[in-house]
Amino acid sequence: MTTVRANLLTLFSPKNGRTVEILLSSDSTATISKQIVDYNSTYGYLYTYSAEYSDSCSLVSYSTTITCDKATDLRTISWGGWMISTGSVYTGALLDGTITTTSDISYPVIEYSDFEGDGTEDSPYIIKTLGNLVQLSDSVNGGNAYSGYYFRLENDIDADNYRLTPIGSSSSYPFSGTFDGNGKTIKNLQISSSSYSGLFGYCSSTSTIKDLTLQGAQITGTGYYVGAIAGYTAGPVENCEVTDAVITNSSYYTGGIAGYGYTFTDCKVSGSTITGTKGYTGGITGLCYTSISGCGVTGTSISAEYVSMAGCAAQLNGTATNCYFTGTITCSTESYDGEFVGGIVGWCNGGSVEKCFSSAVMNTVGEWSCTGGIVGYLNGTVTNCYSNSYIANSNTVYAGGTTDVVKEAR
Repeated sequence: MTTVRANLLTLFSPKNGRTVEILLSSDSTATISKQIVDYNSTYGYLYTYSAEYSDSCSLVSYSTTITCDKATDLRTISWGGWMISTGSVYTGALLDGTITTTSDISYPVIEYSDFEGDGTEDSPYIIKTLGNLVQLSDSVNGGNAYSGYYFRLENDIDADNYRLTPIGSSSSYPFSGTFDGNGKTIKNLQISSSSYSGLFGYCSSTSTIKDLTLQGAQITGTGYYVGAIAGYTAGPVENCEVTDAVITNSSYYTGGIAGYGYTFTDCKVSGSTITGTKGYTGGITGLCYTSISGCGVTGTSISAEYVSMAGCAAQLNGTATNCYFTGTITCSTESYDGEFVGGIVGWCNGGSVEKCFSSAVMNTVGEWSCTGGIVGYLNGTVTNCYSNSYIANSNTVYAGGTTDVVKEAR
């Protein structure tokens, strides 16, 4: 038996019109992840951080997640040391914090029972409900990697109003098993994490994720590796689809399927918005280390400020075959002369691109940006590819219908 009640509390600040999101736990504690709380015209955006101070109130250390005290009543959330900072400049020592609400806070109720099945390939652990997903997340993040074990999604799941912690929150707590989506759909998934943000946060090389659809997902990250299916995956991702998603990252490596990965086969992204502020942003992945084949992105908007971005793989270290992209790609900065923007691949780093197609609208502004209908910067090969993309940049000296800068091509 698994029972779940919504766990996200959103508070509005009338002072600056911003909201603060608090993740509630079933033990009446809460966490506040790094998020924007204000803007300063001199220093830029100000974020929340947990902080430890010395007796003289000097900053000793800080982290991206504030852990709140166990609640003693249903209208107060409190915590210890914290700070508001740009990441390099902070406003001073804040020794405690309190939020008081005008109505009772409903903490989530979660009741677990053992997974059905034996975890074998013939009798996998069965995921039937949102509660089972929460159970899997808690188990993996508690140290159970499930290497050699199998899971199967039995039903479509609507995750609306529940923010899930990524399954495998870091390299210390990876998911190492096989997850078979069984052709089912998870709707309205909400994930917000600093790094490794996605349904699966960190997947090891023994993992496999396949035959899964995410619809209407909202994925947010403030650090490396953000994607709807996985933030980072060293294992294969096969026949997965993401539709109508909003994926936002204020750091590096952002993708519609995964922020960083090795092998992608027959994956699709459609009708989505993907924003990776600091670059390495792709419709399928921010970086593909081995191969991407039979993957397509349609009706999707991709944007970043600089570095590599592309319709499928922002950086490709391996091979791309039979991939396609239709949509828009926008590089929005003039201050960084190093943008590699491509309809399929932004930066082909010693790899190859074959039998790929793009029909993109690409907007770049950097004087030295490298923009191509298939590849932005090519150190490898392009074979049997076609593009009818529109490239708009009145400043650049490097723009091409198929590739822009070519270091080696056959």
